[in-house]
Amino acid sequence: MVAADTAACDSSVAKKNKKAAKKKRNKRNRAAAKKQKSKYVPWLNGEINAHLLMVIIASFMTLLIMSLIPQSDGSKGASPPSFPPTAFLRHQRVREGINADTDSLITMEKSSIFSASSPSSPLPPSSALSSSISTCVDTPNWKDADGNGCNYYEENEDRRCPSGGSVVHDGGMGVARDNCCYCKDSSWKDLKESCLRSLEEGEVASCDEAASSICDATHEVNVLNMPNGDLETVGLYNKCKCDFWIHLCEDTDNVACDYAAEYCCGDYKYSASEDTFYYLNSPACYCDFQDHLVAEYGYDVKPKTTNVNSEFTDACDQIEDEWLQSHTHEDEKKSLEAMYARLGGDNWIDKDGWMTDTDHCEWFGITCEDGYVTRVDLGGNNLVGQFPVYTRDDPIGNYWLTTKYGLANLYKLVHLDLANNNLTGTIEYAPLYNLQELEEFYISRNNLTGEADALVAPNLYQADFGNNTFTSMRRFEKYKYTVQDKLWWCDASNNKIRQDANDLLWHMPPKMEHFITSNNNIRGTLPEWQSLNYLKKLREFRMASNYISGELPSFEESYTSLQHLDMSYQKKNGLTGQIPEDLWRTQSFITLSLAGNSLTGTITSLVGDLAVMKEFDLSNNRLIGAIPSEVGMLAGSLKVFNVANNTITGSIPSQLGLLQGASIYLKDNLFYDVNLPAPLSLCTLRAVEAFDLESNPKLCPPQRNALNDFFDEAKGGDWLNASLWQDEYAGYCSWNGVTCDGTDQVTKLKLSTNGLSGKLSKSIADLTSLEELDLSNNDMKGPIPADLGLLSNLSYLRLSYNVFTGTAPAGLGDMKRLQLLQLQSNRITGMPN
Repeated sequence: MVAADTAACDSSVAKKNKKAAKKKRNKRNRAAAKKQKSKYVPWLNGEINAHLLMVIIASFMTLLIMSLIPQSDGSKGASPPSFPPTAFLRHQRVREGINADTDSLITMEKSSIFSASSPSSPLPPSSALSSSISTCVDTPNWKDADGNGCNYYEENEDRRCPSGGSVVHDGGMGVARDNCCYCKDSSWKDLKESCLRSLEEGEVASCDEAASSICDATHEVNVLNMPNGDLETVGLYNKCKCDFWIHLCEDTDNVACDYAAEYCCGDYKYSASEDTFYYLNSPACYCDFQDHLVAEYGYDVKPKTTNVNSEFTDACDQIEDEWLQSHTHEDEKKSLEAMYARLGGDNWIDKDGWMTDTDHCEWFGITCEDGYVTRVDLGGNNLVGQFPVYTRDDPIGNYWLTTKYGLANLYKLVHLDLANNNLTGTIEYAPLYNLQELEEFYISRNNLTGEADALVAPNLYQADFGNNTFTSMRRFEKYKYTVQDKLWWCDASNNKIRQDANDLLWHMPPKMEHFITSNNNIRGTLPEWQSLNYLKKLREFRMASNYISGELPSFEESYTSLQHLDMSYQKKNGLTGQIPEDLWRTQSFITLSLAGNSLTGTITSLVGDLAVMKEFDLSNNRLIGAIPSEVGMLAGSLKVFNVANNTITGSIPSQLGLLQGASIYLKDNLFYDVNLPAPLSLCTLRAVEAFDLESNPKLCPPQRNALNDFFDEAKGGDWLNASLWQDEYAGYCSWNGVTCDGTDQVTKLKLSTNGLSGKLSKSIADLTSLEELDLSNNDMKGPIPADLGLLSNLSYLRLSYNVFTGTAPAGLGDMKRLQLLQLQSNRITGMPN
């Protein structure tokens, strides 16, 4: 017993020492960051730096607001039971069992504490601010009194949208301001501009009005004020307020960040006796906020709702130290069982082992390490129902722990695949941020809606939201410090995302390699690539089939890694202007698809430098000029060259025929203005896989193709005289032995004693106007093709002195115009009547 007590004591001491060391380490790291930050903060009046001035203003505003909030003396009732922090989190007291009179409740209305914006950092675009906060979706089928839908206002940039509270259009479903995103943005614009001006002057009245317009005015936060001095928030998490404050936090390093942290990360408890915070919703979120603000500003996050004169501490350690200590294998099994019940498990395609007495780690689709679930592979398994963040709606207390079983309680989860099922509804992402080991998140091909959040977990590498009905995508917030340095693959294609492109790309994670948002309703212009220069590893960027407009931004030399760029088929007018010259210098391109826009200008000779290009598609634009011959330098790599449906002129370069195995698409251009056919090698598919003008009679004359087939089968490369027969552009009527009439119809083909061998091609029958055919005194073999009998105009036929075999075609006897027939000295065994 003594040994056991000693061990327990040693363990307790070790734990306290560990926590003390962590606090010391955190303070040391923050002090170093502040010292580094101070190098860049200008001094004001030689005595007070900008950071100190911000703190003074923030403190003043805090006192001002708190003077308006009713305070309770906390004297009513008896003391409630006291819980040690770990037990408090593990057991979670039943709130209904505590007399309301024992707690002093402080109700805080909508906060109005803002801070002056930093002059050194620009605010996000106003469109980015409103779209991120509102995640707006137009009311389906809404019409105004004139029968115009929401698209009318945006497409015409109609300034009659209500502003300043005025009502102009009123349909049966209400005014445009309340139903159309464009009009909502317009009505907020003046408020936001006024807010920003007032912040510069240290006033907050306009910001109060802006906040009331944007967020739910009925949202309340309660603070439980315990007689022992402990404080606990209730209902603090609010996504709209999180978005609202985080925009201000990005450009300040003071109180705005404090409020952003609280609204984004949720409830917490402050233990007065220990001077310690316990994070009831998302310690991982508070951890990232702390690390981000220390690294970015040298600023420590402080509690505002509880007005505790301290800094948030130890959030980064609490999942490991507090949450996981109370988490058992049985909790995980209950979470899986609850998922099975909620998602129609009885109808799953494969449910081997589920809901039996076997170890849950042996159930179909479940993989464990040390008894903890690390993989959930249930893709394509007929899961039906709401996305199972939590599968119970009756939590005990206000905490995101084991009281609400579901995916959010699988704290060791690394891989999640629920793709190709029938999951519906929206996703509550905030609890998932506690899954600190989650790396792969696959939920494509379901019926999920609402918002997609690619920064769903701190260590996420890959996220796939494709083929759902998501209507918005959460911005890549900088405060999610850990995952910002991890995520490299994100696919949100084939949804209904309606968002501004600048907002969508704001703060994209620096290690992003693959970003795919094609087939959505993304609008606006692309940002200047200079603002994305930090994306040194970007390899794939696809935003095809959206509503992107304006000019393509210049490509910086830093984009040496970009391999796939697809901005094709933008709706409405699409991309305009000329293709920036920098784009042609991006030699890493494998795919360049800008089809279906309104791009102008020419294809430059620099295209030949795109040495690894496989797919080149600029079709359906307004390009002019000629195709540069340098495109032939892409032979060996290029597989698709598509510039169809432009206004390209000049001759078709013969170098296109060098593109071995490629498919060439040139139709609907102005090549007819040049009195030259297409290159022979293209028309005859000598090297290429496909050519869309192959059947065009002007560019690829059928008789030229027939003569070329004849040349190939008669081994033309060995002929004594094959003058002009393989010239890419020479008219076939000038080829050796060929004679044409005034309409370029071949009438005579005389190649006697010319070293022909091989076989007589049946394509000879395509020379329908042929009158004389003389192939005598050569070395041609095989049967005479029966199609020769179709040449009804033939009057002169000499095939003598060859090695033809078989029976002469029966059709020769029906040639009414045939005057001379010579077949002697062959190996023909029969003659027609």
